[in-house]
Amino acid sequence: MQSEQYVVGDFYRDWLSCELELHDLGSTVSYAAQLHDAMKSRKQSLMSNNAFIAALYLDPRFNFRGSLMLSPQQKVNAENHLIKTYENMLRMESSENSMSSSPQNLNLQYSECLPSTSSNSFSRLEKYICEDMEETSSDVEVVQNLRQKLSVFANGRKFSLDTDILSYWKTFPSDKHLRKLAEVVLAVPATQVSVERAFSALSLTLKKHRSKLNDATLNNILITKLNFDLLYFRDNDMHDISSH
Repeated sequence: MQSEQYVVGDFYRDWLSCELELHDLGSTVSYAAQLHDAMKSRKQSLMSNNAFIAALYLDPRFNFRGSLMLSPQQKVNAENHLIKTYENMLRMESSENSMSSSPQNLNLQYSECLPSTSSNSFSRLEKYICEDMEETSSDVEVVQNLRQKLSVFANGRKFSLDTDILSYWKTFPSDKHLRKLAEVVLAVPATQVSVERAFSALSLTLKKHRSKLNDATLNNILITKLNFDLLYFRDNDMHDISSH
């Protein structure tokens, strides 16, 4: 459980394995039976968490054609959570795009939205309204199609329990929207290891002689430390950096 990429599906797989072991021991070891009952009770709480079952929904080791790992209602709840998550992602992307684009660069796609008066005083507003209309129409279509794609995904084949789900989604060829959604949903940590690692990095960075670091600088240092493997530094790169 100390793995950096211990996703919800991995956690649930190991949880179920532990349940089976305790069930076998329960007939001879009373403590094992009590622990087994406690795990079953706790599992009900986990399976009522929409973020948890949404991560299982996108895991073909548990969600596949004919699978009973998720009840029909849990599948509906998971789909609704996934749709809501993706809608939030679209809103955030739309907000970022609107902040980064200038009115002069707005791309007008609908000729019927052009001002009909000789005065051009509302042209910028017309462009803004049309741009927003285009993005909203496209987003609604994507969300509607996404529910259908989730249903198709849930009727796929079963994968082995030792499958690396993160690698599976990185190479998922069928749909970029599902892949983008999976990147967010599967990022939910199954344990507190990542949080503990972040606090540890913070304690090693924010010391007495570095107490005047501002929030932005501290944040950048922590992001670099916690995601250093994602930067793909080569030995030559590191040598060049250290020589400057």
